[in-house]
Amino acid sequence: MRRVCYFLGLILLSSACATLNRTTVSDPNKRDGLQELQLSTGYDVYGLRIDLIRQVTTDGDGNSCPMPYHYLGVNLGNGLFYDANNNLTLNLDQLPELRQVEDFTIRKRERGRWNRIETYRKHDQLFSRERNGLLSSNTEAYLGESTIVVDEGFLSSKQTIQIGENSIEYKGGLAKATLTEHSDHILLKEFLHRDEYRQQENRIYLERDYLEEDRGNVIEITQIRGLVRPSYYFIKVDNSYYFFNQRYRGVKITISGSEVLVEDNGRDQAIFLVENMN
Repeated sequence: MRRVCYFLGLILLSSACATLNRTTVSDPNKRDGLQELQLSTGYDVYGLRIDLIRQVTTDGDGNSCPMPYHYLGVNLGNGLFYDANNNLTLNLDQLPELRQVEDFTIRKRERGRWNRIETYRKHDQLFSRERNGLLSSNTEAYLGESTIVVDEGFLSSKQTIQIGENSIEYKGGLAKATLTEHSDHILLKEFLHRDEYRQQENRIYLERDYLEEDRGNVIEITQIRGLVRPSYYFIKVDNSYYFFNQRYRGVKITISGSEVLVEDNGRDQAIFLVENMN
């Protein structure tokens, strides 16, 4: 299933020719410094993700749908997370501004006609995510030091994440995946599938799919699989993060006090309200 995917970034979903503010994103003098690239094994239970490059699958009828998030992945620094289904996201809880928030209640409101509200709560070792609306759903998780148990609700089998000294293992129904740290790479193993992630100084190789490069005050991410090899750029200006392509199309994430506003090519997309942010 993984290899019938084609690459599709969130920035390609927007209509017309709207772009980010070119004056802001194209001026290197306005950019703030970013953290150094740092490849490490990771996992995400919260789902506080903002799509940067979301994979898409097609069924037999030609219908397309987003590839589901995977719980396992690798952290790349600066809140960037690349999961085992090849989705690249910005994880809000891993941003430098929000990493110190321990217990939280975060409400996400999507803009547009659906106007859905999702509520994320963490207290001690318990986490829950509630989604209202037409497709309401609840997820609960117990966050043990070495074992995490996730219950996605009705008709879903419980899923576990086992955290070892040099490995992280995921099990859910018949699915199983393992991330293992080695001296010069991280290995992802799934059924009949293996991926390797490597860091060489200021470069991170995400199998043969993407190359992430630290170019000073900009991180460049290039697709290296296929004939067409687009590049994307990740920068920070003041209290905003930007992810965009060569046509200046992309997303902007602004942290202002207890609010996180997500914009897609100048259009409001979602707002996150952090109730207990210091």
